[in-house]
Amino acid sequence: MESTDRFRSVLWRVVIGGFAAHGTFVVVFALLGLPGAAWETAVGSVMPSLAYALMRRDRTTAALAVMCLDIAAASALGTLFFGGASGFLFYLIVPLVLIGLRPGRSLARWPWVGLLGAVYVALAVVWPPMTGMAALPQSTAEALHVFNVLVVSAAVVLMAQLSARTVARARHAESAALKKTEGIALRDGLTGLLNRRAMEEALATENSRSRRSARPYCVVMADVDRFKGLDDRYGQAAGDAVVLAVGRLLRASVRDHDLVSRWGGEEFVLLLPETGLAGAMRVAETLRVALEALAIDIDGEPLHVTSTFGVAEGDGECNPGRVVEAADAAMRRGKSEGRNRVLAAPPLPAAG
Repeated sequence: MESTDRFRSVLWRVVIGGFAAHGTFVVVFALLGLPGAAWETAVGSVMPSLAYALMRRDRTTAALAVMCLDIAAASALGTLFFGGASGFLFYLIVPLVLIGLRPGRSLARWPWVGLLGAVYVALAVVWPPMTGMAALPQSTAEALHVFNVLVVSAAVVLMAQLSARTVARARHAESAALKKTEGIALRDGLTGLLNRRAMEEALATENSRSRRSARPYCVVMADVDRFKGLDDRYGQAAGDAVVLAVGRLLRASVRDHDLVSRWGGEEFVLLLPETGLAGAMRVAETLRVALEALAIDIDGEPLHVTSTFGVAEGDGECNPGRVVEAADAAMRRGKSEGRNRVLAAPPLPAAG
């Protein structure tokens, strides 16, 4: 699809350029005092018109054929009229570039290459018109040669730039779509918080950073108390509303560089970089108090919930998975001791 779009973009410009070329040479031939050539060039503009109509109907191959024939015919007629020194033979390069850019099987290109090669041989070998049918002053012929070389060179450069630009746009769009997909894959669908996979990756990254900097980090595990009873009593929609409200409060109550994830169900995991156990305990207690005061609207009635927190410190020398397990164990111990409290995990031994 990328190569097809690239080719269509280039061919569209070539078709538009065909109109411009016919119009330009009508003026050039008129200034040279060659009304016959000017009229013939004007009539020849029917070819890019036909190619334009074919492109509008998404018949790219047919439009390519028309433009190749138009350019080859213009090159041949220009050479016959004004001689080989006029530079009209150079226009055969343009359809060759187009054929090279065309996507599809390589075998399909060779008949076109052969046809254009035959035109070149016929003009340069079989019919070697040094001066052409319309004898021009040497200075005029040289000026026409320079003009044609510049036009062909500009056309080839523009086709290459358009092709490269189309590829760059396609890759940028693909990259943006991939990032968007990856972003969705790393977010919880209900709360928009990081999901478990994303938090596990963040924990591994923070653990490596902690090892390099010798500064600790903390993991906080939070679980909504008696959530199953709430879900059974009020229904799943109310349970989702509770999870969403708790997640929003947690995210809004910590630092920008702290990470909050929905670990699963009504469980949340927070990662507090460069934070010791004492600081993390204060954060968790602030969150506990805020959640206790939170009123969640359930069918017009305020619902209050509490949460139990477990806090564990990691220092880069222990496995981050064990830090999460320690925070989880501390949280579950808090559940067994009455809920709605913050407990710290004991120091973890270094990984060995």
